[in-house]
Parts: sequence; structure tokens; C-alpha cells
Amino acid sequence: MRSGSLKNGCEIRLLKLEENGLQPNGPAKRSALLRRISFDITGLPPSPELVQKFVIDESLSTEAVIDQLLESPHFGERWARHWMDLARYAETYGHEFDYPIHDAWRYRDYLIRAFNADVPYDQFVSEHIAGDLLENPRRHPELKFNESVLATGFWFLGEATHAPVDSKGDEANRIDNQIDVMCRSFVGLTVACARCHDHKFDAISTEDYYAMSGFLQSSRRQLKVVDENLIFENAGRKIAGIQDRLSHLQDSFRAELTKADFEESIEQISSTEAIQLPAPPTKDKEYVQFPLDDSNWKTDGYAFGKDNLAPMIAGEAFEVSRPGTLSSASNGLKFSGVAHSSTFEIKHKFIHIRMKSQKARVDVVVDGVRMNEFNALLFRGLIHKDVNHDDYKWLTISGELYLHLGQRAWLEFRDQGEGYFAIDQVVFSSNSKPPKEPSTALTPEKIADSLTGIHANEIMSWVLKNKLDETLRLREIGDKIRGCHQEILEVNNGLPVPQTALAMVEGFPEDEFVFIRGNHKMKGKIAPRQFLAGIIGKDDSIDRTSGSGRLHLAKQIVDPSNPLTSRVIVNRVWHHLFGRGIVRSVDNFGLLGEKPSHPKLLDHLADEFTKDGWSIKRLVRKLMLTKAYGRSSSLVESASTADPDNIWLSRANVRRLQGEAIRDSMLVASNSLDRKMFGRSVPIHITPFMTGRGRPKDSGPVDGKGRRSIYIETRRNFLSPMMLAFDTPAPFNAIGMRTVSNVPAQALIMMNDPLVLEQAKRFADQVLKEESETESRIRAIWMKALSRNPKDSELKNSIAFLQRQAKQLEVEADSPKVWHDLCHVVFNLKEYIYLN
Repeated sequence: MRSGSLKNGCEIRLLKLEENGLQPNGPAKRSALLRRISFDITGLPPSPELVQKFVIDESLSTEAVIDQLLESPHFGERWARHWMDLARYAETYGHEFDYPIHDAWRYRDYLIRAFNADVPYDQFVSEHIAGDLLENPRRHPELKFNESVLATGFWFLGEATHAPVDSKGDEANRIDNQIDVMCRSFVGLTVACARCHDHKFDAISTEDYYAMSGFLQSSRRQLKVVDENLIFENAGRKIAGIQDRLSHLQDSFRAELTKADFEESIEQISSTEAIQLPAPPTKDKEYVQFPLDDSNWKTDGYAFGKDNLAPMIAGEAFEVSRPGTLSSASNGLKFSGVAHSSTFEIKHKFIHIRMKSQKARVDVVVDGVRMNEFNALLFRGLIHKDVNHDDYKWLTISGELYLHLGQRAWLEFRDQGEGYFAIDQVVFSSNSKPPKEPSTALTPEKIADSLTGIHANEIMSWVLKNKLDETLRLREIGDKIRGCHQEILEVNNGLPVPQTALAMVEGFPEDEFVFIRGNHKMKGKIAPRQFLAGIIGKDDSIDRTSGSGRLHLAKQIVDPSNPLTSRVIVNRVWHHLFGRGIVRSVDNFGLLGEKPSHPKLLDHLADEFTKDGWSIKRLVRKLMLTKAYGRSSSLVESASTADPDNIWLSRANVRRLQGEAIRDSMLVASNSLDRKMFGRSVPIHITPFMTGRGRPKDSGPVDGKGRRSIYIETRRNFLSPMMLAFDTPAPFNAIGMRTVSNVPAQALIMMNDPLVLEQAKRFADQVLKEESETESRIRAIWMKALSRNPKDSELKNSIAFLQRQAKQLEVEADSPKVWHDLCHVVFNLKEYIYLN
């Protein structure tokens, strides 16, 4: 069918191809098309074997080549890189110290796997917005860990100030970036323009902006465990079964304790230490109690198990079950977890926390600003690492809390999987000293009276710890309890250190105020959370009481009734394949964006895309099999006169390769490419000219260990000079369309960069090893670098170049040095870095 009203009779038809596919005429055109297809799908040049089958033998159709390359694992690497531009992917925060974004690489690996698996785009979007909230998250097909939650890491990849003087202003800026990235990426709108005033051109109000802000205000950043092979989940299930048995044993033990003859054992009991009991909540009005209940606290992680917890025996840190406590010791010491409080206004100078722990971390998170070693001067005393004591003691958070009076904060307790924490009380006060405690010791004489009260578990634990169960004739049950405890320890001993990934989790429901003229110090009315009113109207269906509402937001964004989401992604794919989007402003579909060149075609493609299961791979295939994509870049004079900008695609657009593809293709040519996928990034090579604060002490290798460019570390303050020269965007905002420049710095890079020189040498050495004749070597160089055989004139000129170089360098005509120079020359050919 015809896909729109097109100019001057030039047509773009979405055709069902004949059996043999679309076959261009002539080896040169076939070579150019194959190179275009290969770089567009995989970001790598076609192999000589593929060139032989498609260009020379003509035994493979275009359709077959596209299908083969779409199944390559390198497809995910290429298309993940496109998305990383939108996600402003980096592994450091920039600013002064360029401090690290821990585990950011897991988001990159998520992208690669998602594109290779052709995850439906509506699912992909939902995972980014609310992957932590999906009822049935997507699992890694082999390692079984939760893939969906990894996508939420994209929220936290933005630039960050390491020590903001104005924490609320910093939070506002951070959320502004998150809203901007989300809206540009998924719906192609510049919503952030409405931060200070109603959008001047689009139907987006300031209230819309702050309604979107509330979704993020109600969410928090966490490090989620990447549970490969479900090791921790399965261990937790196993311990849950043990604790079921333990619960019954504890009930029996407590019941038998009430019948025990303590008088008979008083001598032995008196010789042991008194039972240390948690202190009751203070009644002193000077101290404001912060309840440890479900309405004020959320927990996340495998460390929080069932209510019936293993008792503390023989000094092992297993917190006993008692109402009103918060403990990460439920399953043992090897499970990690985080507990965070609801948001509160800081009204007191001191926070007193009664707790016991090992290797726990306690934070006061002020306006979402997380404390670290880089902002200690401005947030002194608001972070406590490695809190270590196995008896309940008061931890007082003071420091410079008084500087943040009136600001909003929450408490966060983190168990990293190497210890535990147990919290008994949290109180706020202007008194620097914690509450005075009444006697917390229970003497043996009062034991019997307390066996049926809230301290029954402490008594049971005390009896078992001091092995008094034998005296009290309860040895049989006591041994079974110890056996359960030993089983729990054995499960823990078999667990590895938890691996984590950056992710988002639910906070507590909060609607944000409208900031008058964008000033966070001038608050207007509250803007209830909802998606853009211009798209959905007033939203009465959202639940604003029980969570952030992000899952509701995700469903609205991918709803087929939303006209933007499918069109934006179809337009992005078109842009990457044709060099220009149907809507050229790929990140802005608003009135300030450019109008579509073929609106009916865009509508048609978006409709077909959703009907086809939101499949990116099938969309890529469909577009590549159009006549428009298969055309040569040769000028047709009549068409060029009528359509000088080639908007109607009478020919293919000549496109320069992106920096990553240029670098990777050199590694392929030199046979240096390590095709290993995934894993931690290779440290970036630091040149003497890359200076500044936060400069890494150690430099990565020049060739990045041969890994593809996507696996090289991205440091905001120390970006690769080669990538910058070839227009890789600085990772500060969503960029869907890279700048394409032609500047002297690019030629200087290709002539002088150590990587280029090194790869040219390796390229030549590889060819010399494989081929013995001069002409066969030249043909091998052309085939590996340009995916074609050299013309007779090129062969002749190359031989002459080799002779001149040998004479100039005063070496033998067959010296490796002259071949190094020839390979370097080929790298500098325009054809090498352009697709035609």
C-alpha cells in the first residue's frame, strides 16, 4: 500500500519482497548496501565470509543477510548504545570529584540483553518506569535473576553535585533532569520547560510538571541484590521452612518454661548474668517517639524474614522476635536488606536510635541527598558506617543536623550482607543525651512472672544461651532449637557476598507543591500526581495513598490510546536507519519540534508496530527491506534538483560512522576485537592532557583490552577524546540525535591517536602473517577495511605507495613498516568512516 502523499512521484512502499529479496545491481552497490546493513544492525563491518556470499557469490539475499545479522548478539550492543545516549549513561557523577555511580554497568548489560531478546517495547518502557513494581517481572533466561528491576537504574544515571549547599534545590534539579529524560525519551516532549511557567507552546502546565515530580518524590534509590540462580531466594525459602519448625519448638519451649521449677535451679540461675531486656518507650515529653510500625517503615531485601525469628544462641547475632522492633537478622548474617522510614520534617537537633548491629550503616537522607565520603563536610555526622555492638545501645545522630531544621528527610538502615541491625527505638529530641532508661535487667526471681509477657522470647533465648535448659529438664526441646539454629547458620555459610545493581524502590506517597516560578523556596498549591493532562485529562483512577503511582504512570504511557509513545520509538528507529527521522527533531514532537515529512507514513508504521507486538527487531527488518533503504547513495540529478535535502529519499543518505563504530571496526580489521560480552567496564585510557579533579590514579590500556567501545568506562569528567571528536554526546541529558560534524580534530585523531597507530600496526602484522604476495595482501586490507576488493587503480597506487615509503624510510620494499603505513592510510580514507 502507498504510505502517504509523496513528492514528484518518488514512492516509499512497504513491500512484501520476492523470495530472493531485494537485490541491488553491481558489486559496488551490493558492497555498500551490505556495509550499511551490517553497521546499522551490529555496529561492526561485515565479515569477509559474508562479503563473499552476498557481494561476490550472490548466494545470500538481502533478506537472509538481515535475518542473520538480527540474530547476532552484537545487535544488542549496537542498539543499546543508541539508548544509552537517551539515558545519559555514565559511570561517574561528574561535578568536582567525579565520584562513581556504583554498578551502573549492570544497566548497560540489561539494555544489551533486552535488545537481543527483542523485549516488546511497551514492556521495555514499563520496566524503565516501574520495573520494581511489576507483578510478574521478567527473568534472565539462564541465571533467573530479576531483569525488570535493573531498568529502573536509568533514573539515577544523571549528573550530581557531590556536596550541594542547598539540598532541596539540588533535589529539585535532580528530579528536573529525571522528568526531562523520561519525557524526551518515551513521549518526545520537553516537559521540563514547565518547571517555572506554563509551557509557552505545548499544552503542558506548571501543575503538570509538579504532578510528574510527585512520582519521583515518592520513590527512592536503592542497591538491589542481583540474585543469580536465585541463590538468596532459594536460601530464604529453605530458612522459612526451618523457621516454621522453629516456631513450633519455641512455642513448646515457652509453654514448658511456665511449668519449670525455677526454685530448684536458682543457684545455677543466679550465677549467670541477668537478662538484658529492651527498654520500654520513654514517656518523657522531651523525646518524640518515631514508631517502628508498617505505616512508617518499608523494608527491601532478603534479610527480612518471618515474624518468628531464630533466637540468639551462643553469641550468634540472631535477633529474637519481639513486637515493636525492626531487625535484618531474620534469616541470618549473609542476607542483605534496607529499612527506610517515611519522610519527616527535621524539627529537632538530635536523633537517638537504640540499636544493636554489626557492620550496619545508618543514614539521614536529607531531601534525597545521599551522604558519602565526598560530601562529609556539608553533612557531617549524618552518616554512620560500620555500627558495631551486639548489645542495645543508643546511637545519637547530631553533627550538623541543626543546619537542616525545617527540611524533609528519612532514616535509612542498610545491612550489606555481612552483618545485621536490630532497632528498638527511634526518638527525636533537642536534648543531646538519649532518654534515661529504667532498669533493663530481669533478675532470676522475676523470671516466672514474665514468661507470658512480651519478654518471653528474651527469657527463652537467655535460658538457651546459658544452657539452663538441661537444669530445667528442657534439654530435648532445647537441642532441637539449637539444631534449627545450626541449620540456619549452615545455609548462611554457603551464601556468597551479595552482588548489587542501582535501582528504584517505592518510598512513601508524596505529592509535590508547585514551586512559584520554579523557586523551591516559594511553594504554591499541591499538584496531585498524574500523567500529562493534555493526554489523559484529569486522572481520577490513580491510587495516591498506597504507593508512588509509577506503575499506573507506566501503563498510561504505553497505553495504545497514547498517540506519542509508539510514534516516538518508530521515528527513532527510522532516524538510526535513514540518518534523519520522519520527525527530524526526534526528542521533541511538540510545536517547537519539526513537522513530520511523511505524517501518514509515521501513523501507519506506529499502528503496525503496536499490532506487531511492539517488536523493535521486526520494525528494523521491515524498514531495511524497503526500496528506500536499499537505494544507492548516487545522485539522481532530477531528484536532487527537486529535493536537494533528500527528504523524499530518492537516494540513500551518506552517513558518517559514529565514533564507537570507527574504533570497533579498527579492532575488527586488526583481529584485536575481544567479542566477550557484559561485565564490569574497562577503565578508560587517561592521556596526560586529561586533567582535573577526580582524575583516576590508574589509566586503562590504550586499546581497552580489545573490548568493544560500549564496554569502556564512561567518566563524565574524563571522556574519551576520540569519542568526543566524533560527536559522542556528553552524558548530561537525553540525546536522541547526535551532532554530525566534519572538523579537523577528526583528521588529527585518525592520523595521530595512539590507538589508531597501534591498530594500524596490528592490522598490517595480521595481513603479513596471513598473506605472502603483495597484491593478495592489498586485497586482504581492502576487504577487511572496506568490505570490497580494490579497483585496479587502487591496487596500482598502493603498490606505488609501498615503494615510495620503502625508499623514504630506507627499508626493504617488504618491510613491515611500509605496510603499517599503508594500513594507516586506509584508516584515513573517507570511505572507511562513511556509509554510502
